[in-house]
Amino acid sequence: MYIVSQTAHTLQLAEFRDHCRIPWTDDDPALQRSLDAAVRLWEASTNWYIRTTRVRFNAYAGLCIPGGPSPALTEVFEQIDGVDDTDVTSSWFLEHQYGGWKLQVKRQPTVSYNPHDTYRADVTYSGVVSDAVKMGIYDWAHLLFREREGMIVGTSVSKIPMTLQSIVQQFQRGIA
Repeated sequence: MYIVSQTAHTLQLAEFRDHCRIPWTDDDPALQRSLDAAVRLWEASTNWYIRTTRVRFNAYAGLCIPGGPSPALTEVFEQIDGVDDTDVTSSWFLEHQYGGWKLQVKRQPTVSYNPHDTYRADVTYSGVVSDAVKMGIYDWAHLLFREREGMIVGTSVSKIPMTLQSIVQQFQRGIA
């Protein structure tokens, strides 16, 4: 699976600065880098996209589609020798399952599916930012901002706050 296209995130630096209780703007470049990195880390660790994202992967019937929110099947192509050959999107659908989605083939007499054939599918995520997601990203970004010097000899590394762990784990397990 890899990302084909993705829009910019819409989280605002001023709101993040307020979350961190930083009234000055001197640290804005470092805060923005921390916020951008936290967005990438959030999406990579949870597969929960906060911006419109299109992903591509090799497909087969019953494949579990990771993440969210609300994936939409964009296209499915049958491939011959690694080249997109036939658009078979109308023969496939996403089925909602507890904790995620599954790619399925429609059961119709006109639809043929050979499990030995190769398929390529694109799924688009709408990019919704709930309050819980925003809190998780802001907490992660604040941790990155505070720890941006890396490890210093003779000091201990801060532990990841329990609130951040609990938010991320809910999305990693597909519960949220």
